[in-house]
Amino acid sequence: MVVEFYTKWCGDCKVFNPIYDKLIDFFKPIVGDDSSFGRIDVEEQETIADEFKIKKYPTVAIYHAGNPEIIDKLIEPNKYEPVKEWIIKNCNFENIIKKNQKSI
Repeated sequence: MVVEFYTKWCGDCKVFNPIYDKLIDFFKPIVGDDSSFGRIDVEEQETIADEFKIKKYPTVAIYHAGNPEIIDKLIEPNKYEPVKEWIIKNCNFENIIKKNQKSI
């Protein structure tokens, strides 16, 4: 699961939100839907942010559902391509993307 931790007042979060939307649109056909992507407003869900030790915003984290241990996280991301490549690598999407490219 890929989750963006953000706050409504954060300027960097406002800049990153459309990038994250674009990432969701890119990965939706790969994972079948957008349920593997989420957003958490840390002001509304302080306990979750504390549990995952999120201190700066935005932060994008990858973890397996049901396992509270974060696999990896990006702090204050701001560019589409590096985040996309990071997600592909950490979610093991390389093979799925290669198969999709061969079928085109």
